[in-house]
Amino acid sequence: VQTCALPILDRVARRQTIINLLKSYQNTVDVFTLQEVAQVEFNYIRDALQQTHLGFQANHDKSYWSSWITPTNPWELNGNAVFVKKDRFTNILFEDFPSSGSGNHSALFTGTIRNSGGKKIRVASVHLDSDYAYNRKQEMNAVLGKWTVAAGTLDIIAGDFNTETDATNIQTDISKAGY
Repeated sequence: VQTCALPILDRVARRQTIINLLKSYQNTVDVFTLQEVAQVEFNYIRDALQQTHLGFQANHDKSYWSSWITPTNPWELNGNAVFVKKDRFTNILFEDFPSSGSGNHSALFTGTIRNSGGKKIRVASVHLDSDYAYNRKQEMNAVLGKWTVAAGTLDIIAGDFNTETDATNIQTDISKAGY
């Protein structure tokens, strides 16, 4: 009985598959958001996309997902990432945003869309808690509370919500926040 998938996952092959997919879209996609990205993998992806995109990663605290650590699957620095097309945005700012006291962090991007008359964009790359609905709600509300709805601003929250967003308490919170 296999107790750990690690031996059957070829990290180098997976890395190259992900990079090839991202590169196939790099000329047409303005923003990529990624979740569950090990720091070492982020570095490879950042290097592969450096001609067209700027990248940023917000790493989770070491305690986050600590219950998933095993001797065969040790902890490594990981988090959420966002990549933005260099020639599409100006005034690019990235932020590591702690979404809750659990150690979960979101990667945030704000900027101005080129040739748009000053239209702003804000993007959050999130991975909401998979185990506890209360944490998921708290993390989503933290991200929603970070930005107030503003005319002339495009807001995108993308990632792994670990729940439906149109039929749960998260949908109510999104509506209540004005989105």
